[in-house]
Amino acid sequence: MIQKYKETTNSMSDIPATSFSFEVDQNYSGKRLDVYLVEMSPEHSRSYLSKMIGEGNVLINGEIPRKRGQILENGDNVSLTVLPKANYLASPKPEKMDLKLMLDDEEVLVIDKPAGLTVHPGFGHIGGTLVNGVLGLGYELPTIAGVTRPGIVHRLDKDTSGLIILSKTEHSYKHLTRQFKERLVEKTYFAVLKGKLSTIKGVIDAPIGRNPNNRQKMAIVDGGKEAITEFEVLSYIEGYTFVKVHPITGRSHQIRVHFSSLGHPILGDKTYGRDHGNPATRLFLHAKQLVFIHPALEQSVKVSCELPSEFEDLMSTTMDEKDYLQLTN
Repeated sequence: MIQKYKETTNSMSDIPATSFSFEVDQNYSGKRLDVYLVEMSPEHSRSYLSKMIGEGNVLINGEIPRKRGQILENGDNVSLTVLPKANYLASPKPEKMDLKLMLDDEEVLVIDKPAGLTVHPGFGHIGGTLVNGVLGLGYELPTIAGVTRPGIVHRLDKDTSGLIILSKTEHSYKHLTRQFKERLVEKTYFAVLKGKLSTIKGVIDAPIGRNPNNRQKMAIVDGGKEAITEFEVLSYIEGYTFVKVHPITGRSHQIRVHFSSLGHPILGDKTYGRDHGNPATRLFLHAKQLVFIHPALEQSVKVSCELPSEFEDLMSTTMDEKDYLQLTN
């Protein structure tokens, strides 16, 4: 089944790009992604479609495929954004940017990303991203995942702040992506939820996929990808709940969707918060700690960062500094 669902315009060049959605049926189950796209879009060359996959313009169930030859399954949703050939995204350009480096060695770069900063260039934002800023510091990053995603091994939403890992070599890229795929990386987030969450500690195990009523959003859906989120309540703050979160899987918008499903969306979440009059100045979700195996040392490395000032300002109204530090360290 083929559905043309959206046409958009590149604000930088006013050149239109068209998006298509394909639902894989049983006749195509087991086919390679690149072969499937050639059959579904015969008007485009295989090299063009391969380039679109490499540059992140093809998604499988809302996620960037691991490789061009990824095997498809019955029911998979494949979306393709077709860019005019004159509008291929070139290699990102270096830009001056004040970035907070938490780990910097020959193999790995870990950055404390501020909220509001997009991680890598894509359609509609070809500059002003974290990648542009890293290149502006003089680093050379491997382009094994595509020229617009150099060094990127995992996702962090634009509105989420906190730690993100970039690889500096092809060896570290392969090493780290394998760790994320096999769920070997321990991720710790802190979040502020709306309302009082009654369950002190628990696990949310609910599959996530594209929202059938709004393809731009994710939702808990039957037949979605496995999504598991562990959480623990740290304190209650005058109508809010402060939680520590360990996402076991890494689905798009996973933490936001899971807590919204409980009726306690993250403070400042304009997409899943159900309250568009929310006065919060930002999304109160922060990636505070990462534990992973260093690609060169083959030893466990723990990297942590401080909570943003907005968290401290919110919680300082209900607890003293000693209690705050004890909770967040």
